[in-house]
Amino acid sequence: MTAKPWLPTAYGVRGEDFDILRDKGVTVAVNPISNLKLASGISDAPKMMGMGINVAIGTDSVSSNNSLNFLEEVKAFATIAKIKAKDPTVITPKQALRGSDEKRRPGPGTQKTAA
Repeated sequence: MTAKPWLPTAYGVRGEDFDILRDKGVTVAVNPISNLKLASGISDAPKMMGMGINVAIGTDSVSSNNSLNFLEEVKAFATIAKIKAKDPTVITPKQALRGSDEKRRPGPGTQKTAA
């Protein structure tokens, strides 16, 4: 089995990095509540999804997310994306639920590409 690459958070992705993620088939795992709590940044999920990059929602860990409430993560994912894009129509409920689907998240046979 070939390892499938994934990238946690991806709030620092810029420019041609988006093309690289798409071309290499990387799954991006976003952790919106953790990123808010740590003030680390906001990933450009609407752009990634629009380019066909697999975006999956996670909760990170108890050290950087007090509740681990997955539905809260899904809601934050969709809401934060609207602020990032300055567009209230990005990340529809259907897209947010798609990002929460367990088939989209990294699992066995995956290889972390960065910290």
